[in-house]
Amino acid sequence: MNGIDAIGLRLNNLCGVTTDGAPSMIGKERGFVALLEKERINSGSSTMKLVKVHCIIHQENLCSKSLRMQGVMEIVVKTVNFIRARGLNHRQFRKLLDEMDSQYGDLLYYTEVRWLSRGAMLRRFYELKEEVFHFMEQKEKPVFHLNDPLWFYTGVYAIEINSLRKEFENRFKDLRSNIVNFAIFSNPFSLEPIELPEHLQLELVDMQCNQDLKAKFNDVTLIDFYQKYLSSSDYPNLIKHCKMMACLFGSIYICNDCSPK
Repeated sequence: MNGIDAIGLRLNNLCGVTTDGAPSMIGKERGFVALLEKERINSGSSTMKLVKVHCIIHQENLCSKSLRMQGVMEIVVKTVNFIRARGLNHRQFRKLLDEMDSQYGDLLYYTEVRWLSRGAMLRRFYELKEEVFHFMEQKEKPVFHLNDPLWFYTGVYAIEINSLRKEFENRFKDLRSNIVNFAIFSNPFSLEPIELPEHLQLELVDMQCNQDLKAKFNDVTLIDFYQKYLSSSDYPNLIKHCKMMACLFGSIYICNDCSPK
């Protein structure tokens, strides 16, 4: 908390916090988020509940680590390295692609640090599997798995899609818990006011009955709509809520746009 005081962060402006999921950040009693929430309550800084989410990029990376693809990746990486790591092999393979009028480009390297490269390399490898098979046969290093459909379909996609499904069931719970708040911001004209927080119901009913506002909502960006066309005197709670949502996920530019001029 001393660090917050040092940089002059005003807790009454704080509406959400994103963490990496580490225990020091999300611990129930002594974690940073818990201490921050207590400080906001004790200081009376804000009546709004603090929105806490686990960084989406970090969660995606964690999901990727759950994929058990060693059996496939070992064969693919070994084959790609054999072709690409040796200059002569690589030149001969590119010549083979030209001779076979391949519509796809060269094989891609897999970088362990950049996990997203795994999917790109596997996709390209699969697109070039016939060319790779012929080339490896010429080099007397046949890859028999390339002729086994189970290796690609049952052995990879079915298992890994199921693994991802289970992984995503356990992750992003923090975002799902705020789905109504996000919907109020992103698509307010399609909601049933009676199902929303009481302090927003009357304002939302009034806005949904305004055909001019409905037309503007479909023609302009969300930020422009709430900043330029929604009166703060007529819709104070709705504007406050939408500013909070925009600031949670927006860039500095969007946050500045939401602030009074």
